[in-house]
Amino acid sequence: MPDGELRQRSDSRLRGARAAAYVGSGSVSAGQDVGGLGIGASNVVNGTVWARTFGTARLGQIQGMAMSATITAAALAPLVPAIALSLTGSYEFGLVTLAVVAAVALLLSFRSGVRE
Repeated sequence: MPDGELRQRSDSRLRGARAAAYVGSGSVSAGQDVGGLGIGASNVVNGTVWARTFGTARLGQIQGMAMSATITAAALAPLVPAIALSLTGSYEFGLVTLAVVAAVALLLSFRSGVRE
């Protein structure tokens, strides 16, 4: 085994040991652990669902369009409750509006069929 490969393996083992010690010391809460696992799992699930739903022929193009829409929505969504607060003095209407939009999007997502 070349010396560089051995050094690289030991460095990664040390990083893993440091991370385990950090988590074991109670510095990271259980919620953060669960959140990290959820985010990691969602990356795998997303890739699988995209490929099964749309096929792989234009997967990159479809994911790129979806990511553009996601980023745009994430940038514009805070405006809805802010405008509601300005007009009504409360966030309630804006948050209800966002909840309705999310519910409609969820219902529309069930209409798309999975490609076999």
